[in-house]
Amino acid sequence: MQEILVFVLEQCPYCRQLERILDDWKDRPELEGIRFRFVDEEKNPGLADQYPYYYVPSLFAGDRKLYEAHPSHFEPVMRKRLEQQLIGWIREQRAEEKPR
Repeated sequence: MQEILVFVLEQCPYCRQLERILDDWKDRPELEGIRFRFVDEEKNPGLADQYPYYYVPSLFAGDRKLYEAHPSHFEPVMRKRLEQQLIGWIREQRAEEKPR
Protein backbone atom coordinates (compact mmCIF):
# COMPACT_ATOMS: atom_id res chain seq x y z
CA MET A 1 0.00 0.00 0.00
CA GLN A 2 1.33 3.40 -0.98
CA GLU A 3 1.27 6.00 1.78
CA ILE A 4 0.84 9.68 1.05
CA LEU A 5 1.60 12.15 3.84
CA VAL A 6 -0.85 15.02 4.01
CA PHE A 7 0.27 17.98 6.11
CA VAL A 8 -2.67 19.96 7.50
CA LEU A 9 -3.69 22.40 10.20
CA GLU A 10 -6.81 21.96 12.29
CA GLN A 11 -8.36 25.34 11.43
CA CYS A 12 -7.32 25.39 7.76
CA PRO A 13 -10.24 25.87 5.33
CA TYR A 14 -8.14 24.57 2.42
CA CYS A 15 -7.53 21.38 4.37
CA ARG A 16 -11.32 20.95 4.71
CA GLN A 17 -11.58 21.40 0.93
CA LEU A 18 -9.03 18.64 0.43
CA GLU A 19 -10.96 16.34 2.75
CA ARG A 20 -14.17 16.97 0.75
CA ILE A 21 -12.39 16.26 -2.52
CA LEU A 22 -10.83 13.03 -1.25
CA ASP A 23 -14.21 11.97 0.14
CA ASP A 24 -15.81 12.65 -3.27
CA TRP A 25 -13.06 10.59 -4.90
CA LYS A 26 -13.14 7.67 -2.43
CA ASP A 27 -14.43 5.24 -5.08
CA ARG A 28 -11.96 6.23 -7.78
CA PRO A 29 -9.97 3.19 -8.91
CA GLU A 30 -6.76 5.25 -8.96
CA LEU A 31 -6.98 5.68 -5.19
CA GLU A 32 -7.32 1.95 -4.47
CA GLY A 33 -4.36 0.89 -2.36
CA ILE A 34 -3.49 4.48 -1.42
CA ARG A 35 -3.40 5.41 2.26
CA PHE A 36 -3.56 9.09 3.16
CA ARG A 37 -1.81 9.80 6.45
CA PHE A 38 -2.96 13.15 7.78
CA VAL A 39 -0.38 14.93 9.91
CA ASP A 40 -1.24 18.08 11.84
CA GLU A 41 1.93 20.14 11.54
CA GLU A 42 1.31 21.87 14.89
CA LYS A 43 1.08 18.52 16.70
CA ASN A 44 3.99 16.97 14.77
CA PRO A 45 6.44 19.81 14.08
CA GLY A 46 9.44 17.48 14.00
CA LEU A 47 8.00 15.51 11.10
CA ALA A 48 6.65 18.61 9.34
CA ASP A 49 10.06 20.29 9.50
CA GLN A 50 11.54 17.44 7.45
CA TYR A 51 9.50 18.41 4.36
CA PRO A 52 9.87 21.44 2.08
CA TYR A 53 6.53 23.24 1.99
CA TYR A 54 4.97 26.50 3.10
CA TYR A 55 1.21 26.13 2.64
CA VAL A 56 -1.16 23.41 3.78
CA PRO A 57 -2.47 21.08 2.72
CA SER A 58 0.68 19.62 1.20
CA LEU A 59 0.93 16.05 -0.03
CA PHE A 60 4.10 13.95 -0.24
CA ALA A 61 4.89 10.46 -1.47
CA GLY A 62 8.23 9.73 0.13
CA ASP A 63 10.27 12.86 -0.46
CA ARG A 64 8.37 13.86 -3.61
CA LYS A 65 5.95 16.74 -3.22
CA LEU A 66 2.76 15.91 -5.08
CA TYR A 67 0.75 19.00 -4.22
CA GLU A 68 1.02 22.17 -2.19
CA ALA A 69 -2.00 24.40 -1.71
CA HIS A 70 -1.92 28.11 -2.31
CA PRO A 71 -4.33 30.80 -1.08
CA SER A 72 -5.55 31.23 -4.67
CA HIS A 73 -6.54 27.54 -4.88
CA PHE A 74 -10.27 27.62 -4.39
CA GLU A 75 -11.96 24.24 -4.63
CA PRO A 76 -12.23 24.02 -8.45
CA VAL A 77 -8.54 24.93 -8.82
CA MET A 78 -7.54 22.50 -6.08
CA ARG A 79 -9.51 19.69 -7.78
CA LYS A 80 -7.84 20.39 -11.11
CA ARG A 81 -4.34 20.53 -9.60
CA LEU A 82 -4.92 17.35 -7.59
CA GLU A 83 -6.16 15.61 -10.73
CA GLN A 84 -3.01 16.64 -12.56
CA GLN A 85 -0.46 16.17 -9.79
CA LEU A 86 -1.79 13.47 -7.45
CA ILE A 87 -3.82 11.30 -9.81
CA GLY A 88 -1.27 11.84 -12.57
CA TRP A 89 1.54 10.63 -10.29
CA ILE A 90 -0.47 7.56 -9.22
CA ARG A 91 -1.10 6.65 -12.87
CA GLU A 92 2.62 7.01 -13.63
CA GLN A 93 3.53 4.77 -10.70
CA ARG A 94 1.05 2.09 -11.76
CA ALA A 95 2.24 2.20 -15.36
CA GLU A 96 5.83 1.64 -14.18
CA GLU A 97 4.73 -1.35 -12.05
CA LYS A 98 3.07 -3.20 -14.94
CA PRO A 99 5.18 -6.04 -16.37
CA ARG A 100 6.36 -5.46 -19.90
